Amino acid sequence: MEKIEERLGPQILFDFSEILRAIEFVRESGFSVLEINLNNPYFLSQIKDKKTREKIRKEKESGMKILFHSLEGLSFFLPEANLVNASFSFLKEILDYLWEIEAERLTIHLGNDFTFGITGKKVLTYEVFPDFYQERMEEVIKNLSEMSKGKTILCIENVGGFRYPFVMAIIERYLGNNLGLTLDIGHINRLPKDKQIVEKEFFLRNRQHIKNCHIHDNSGEWDEHNIVGEGKIDIPYYLKMVNGTDSYLIAEVRPKESALESLRRLKLMLGR
Repeated sequence: MEKIEERLGPQILFDFSEILRAIEFVRESGFSVLEINLNNPYFLSQIKDKKTREKIRKEKESGMKILFHSLEGLSFFLPEANLVNASFSFLKEILDYLWEIEAERLTIHLGNDFTFGITGKKVLTYEVFPDFYQERMEEVIKNLSEMSKGKTILCIENVGGFRYPFVMAIIERYLGNNLGLTLDIGHINRLPKDKQIVEKEFFLRNRQHIKNCHIHDNSGEWDEHNIVGEGKIDIPYYLKMVNGTDSYLIAEVRPKESALESLRRLKLMLGR
């Protein structure tokens, strides 16, 4: 296993229109780890191109560790099975490309349930139809675990429907092999204190399954993605949590200059 400082790198979303240029930038900046965010429409189209995949594979062979973040907006909480299956089909297509590259990780969001107003109260659909959604999410997580083959580990991030109590319990049963977790520390900091405790305990119980960690700072008010140290997050606490695991540490801070400053500060925190 690489030393913790060797698993540091930035996420690139907006700064480049070419994946290969992003890889070049990261290497020139002195890092060998990079997460590519496929919400950049140019990155998404390039990953579908075989020649580009071959070039990315060569970059990996020269020592780059390359992770990917899937599209946001997919949801496994939709009541229509055909729409859920469309999300699975998209993920399978992307995973096929990433297996070919031998990418290290693919981070995904499960999506959200819907909130409806009922005479002045906010109610989530799963609260009204718990049996339907528990059965649905059991099937979803089971299918995700079965999709997670090859060398690319599929990682579920702590956002949206991940946090519904029954969903966390289902995920916990299926973790292992090539199904892991992406720990986003900024997302935890936005929760009420009691829910922060629940989520931290979940990750502590399953720390060996944390395969990716998104590091950024915020004040707790909203998901600011600030430079490390420019917020209220106890970042050393999380560095200690993932130390000794094979998790990558990704500075999910934008633009690229802010990500590099965050990585510089993380190295100082690690005493490197």
